[in-house]
Parts: sequence; structure tokens; C-alpha cells
Amino acid sequence: MAKKKVIVISAVAFLVVVAAGFLAFNYQQSQVLRGEPGKKVSSVDDITITDADIAAKIKLENAYGNSNITQEEALVGLLDQFLEQAVAKKFQLTATQQELIDLDNHAVQNSKAPDILQQIKTNISESAYQRLYLAPKITNKKLHLFYSTNKDFHKEARNAIEKARGFVQSGASFASAAQETGVVYSTSSVPLFFGDPGIPDAFQPYFSSTSSADALFPEDPVLKIVKTLSVGAIYQDILEDDYSYSLIRLISRQKQKDIYVIESLVSPKQSYDQWFMKQAGTVKMNIQDAALKQSIQSKYPGVWWLESI
Repeated sequence: MAKKKVIVISAVAFLVVVAAGFLAFNYQQSQVLRGEPGKKVSSVDDITITDADIAAKIKLENAYGNSNITQEEALVGLLDQFLEQAVAKKFQLTATQQELIDLDNHAVQNSKAPDILQQIKTNISESAYQRLYLAPKITNKKLHLFYSTNKDFHKEARNAIEKARGFVQSGASFASAAQETGVVYSTSSVPLFFGDPGIPDAFQPYFSSTSSADALFPEDPVLKIVKTLSVGAIYQDILEDDYSYSLIRLISRQKQKDIYVIESLVSPKQSYDQWFMKQAGTVKMNIQDAALKQSIQSKYPGVWWLESI
């Protein structure tokens, strides 16, 4: 009988832990959505922006030397970064509490401008520091990585390069494969820059004594591949980066200079900006103050998302 009680108590304890984790997650999310205490000025979906957020944004920009920033400019900056937060929320890509902690630790330990960082942390609250300074950096990186690596978003580009690969594998030239499939044909030298770039003198203060040119300018991954090819050979795998899919063939090699001439077939992915604008089109944005809204729309006519407010 005692064993059964232990099992029941363990089950209850498990449920308590799960509930605590759920509440903690929702608390983290609510902190991102809730503005600094103050008068509500604007909103992006369910994210609130207050006059205290604007004041904190101005202090943050002041720390970087932007002493002339206006309320309108600060609000536009906040709307821009919270628009990104709203899109990230749709794909469950907002910053977690652990990510905020990790980025803060990294910034403190590795900042190239510790005086500016300390000024930011001193002049604004901890919640504003996380919400307005750390979270946007994490969200932006997560969104770009999500988009660039999600194959569902790039099926058309992938299909085009696979079709082109079929042509060249059957004996067609790269140029004719490009004409048949609509991908882009080009020739280029690898590497694009020759010699040891080193670390420019102007950058020296920002790097420790252990920094090296290799760390600053890592070897081009395409260069690593072409070094393995014989002249005339086609690299059989499709190469992918954030912007495109491609095929390459080595045309010639200058061994004495370690320079390689390649021809390429490139199938561009839809740009991140196009995808983001489409996702952002469903986000509801609002500015409460009519005069402030009119002033912003007058001063920033080129900001595309202002049309939806």
C-alpha cells in the first residue's frame, strides 16, 4: 500500500513540475508582450508599446551616440522590431528566457564596447534591456535561420537547380542548361580575393591578441570543394547557402597562385525580405495618438508597413 502512495505522490509531483514549467513559459512570453509600465502608445498584434518603452528606446540610442533621436524615430524603431517579434511568434521563434540569459552573459564577457553596454544596463530597466535590446537580436537571427533552412519555402528554386543538374549530367553544357531551366549561369575565380588579408590596423583594437586572419576571414567553403576537383569535373552535390542553390564545375587551375576558375549554375531563393513582408502583412499594427501617427507617416513615407496602420 505504501508503494501505491509513493506512485501517486510522484505523479502529483510530476504534474506540479509540468504546470510550473507551463506557467514559467507563459510568464516569459507575457514579459515580451507587455510594455514597460506607462501609457499605451501603440500595439503590434498583442504586443503593447508604452511611452516608457519609447523613453527606454531613446536612452538606448543615446548610449550609442544618437543624441538627437526623436519620439517619432524611437517609435518607428520599436514598431519595426516588434513587427519582427510578431512574425516570430507565429512560428514559435521568440526569444526564450534561457536565450536571453545566454546572450546577456555573452555580451558582458565579449563586448567590444563594454562602456556602452554598461551605460545601457544602467540607464534602462532589466525588463527593457531584455525586451528592447537582447530579444530583437535573438529573434532576428532565429527568423533568418528558420527561413533560409526551411526547404518548404524554397521548393521552386530547388526544383530548378535539380532540373539543371539533370541536363548537365546528361551531357549538356552549363550554359545550355541555364537556357533550358532559367537558372543563372556565370563564371568566376575562386578565391575572389588573393593574398593574406590579415587584420586591418583600424580593426586591431577590437580583437584580442589571439585573433588571427584565419578566424576573421575563414576559408571559402567553395574553395575547399574546388581544391578536390580535377579540371573539367562537376561537383555532384547541390550547394546551398542562405540565398541560393548552385552547381559548380572547375574550368581551370593556376597552381602557382592557388587560383581556380569555375562556372556555376545558380538558382536564387526568394529573398528573406519578400517572405517577411508577406508574413508581416497579416499583423495588426496601431498607433493610439492620432497626431503622433500623422507625424510619423509624414516623416517616414518610405517605411512600407506604415501603410497598414
